[in-house]
Amino acid sequence: MRSRQSLVPATVRGVDMPWGPTAIYGHFGIDIEGTNGAVVRVDDIEITDATSVFLRDMIGIVDVRDFGAIGDGVADDAAAFEAADQAGNGRKVYVPQGVYFLGQDVSLNSEAVFDGTVAMAPETMLLLTKSFDLPTYISAFGDETLAFKKAFQALLNNSDHDSLDLGGRKISVSEPIDMQAAVPNRDSYATRRDIRNGQFDVKSSSAWDTHGIPMSTLRSRPIRQVIPCAFPTWPMWRIFQWDHWSPAAV
Repeated sequence: MRSRQSLVPATVRGVDMPWGPTAIYGHFGIDIEGTNGAVVRVDDIEITDATSVFLRDMIGIVDVRDFGAIGDGVADDAAAFEAADQAGNGRKVYVPQGVYFLGQDVSLNSEAVFDGTVAMAPETMLLLTKSFDLPTYISAFGDETLAFKKAFQALLNNSDHDSLDLGGRKISVSEPIDMQAAVPNRDSYATRRDIRNGQFDVKSSSAWDTHGIPMSTLRSRPIRQVIPCAFPTWPMWRIFQWDHWSPAAV
């Protein structure tokens, strides 16, 4: 007994049928070969996906949908991401098109490839230990500024990395980036971390308007550790702000 897709010439035996996330419909035929004129009764036919039996171990990716990810932006797909990562065993974790809500911290030890995007709360972290660079985070979040914030958040919460590679990207910035808000679980940091291999393209915006600070305010709350880092055409402190940076961080 052999199955084949309809409209395929009878001389062709065996046709690949890639269906995507959900099969809408399918046409199947049954060839029964023989010359004795026997009658065959078929009570029912069950069609099941046997891909996991032979194919997933042969190719170099692990699809998060195979582990229960929905990708509708509502269902929490965090457990599916972690299950796919654990099953990776050296293979890439693949995130197909869709929006995947992650309701808790997710750490992927496998290389990750994103065609879809993820959504998560500001305090929730995505730690990409094998794909720790800004281009991968941009693919994951679909927005340069948000991707930089989440990558910076991971940088300060993962001892495996001492720098964030911007991948040669030029990031458009239209307002100061509040670094403390990007890492809400910390109010100081005492270990050196570098941001390298990229540029920030500062766009004109009213958000850059300067504001005077009365001397009485300065006396009651001194400004600590304003650090004008070397940066082409624009001082870094105008882009990044951290209200309570610890002196030990310098």
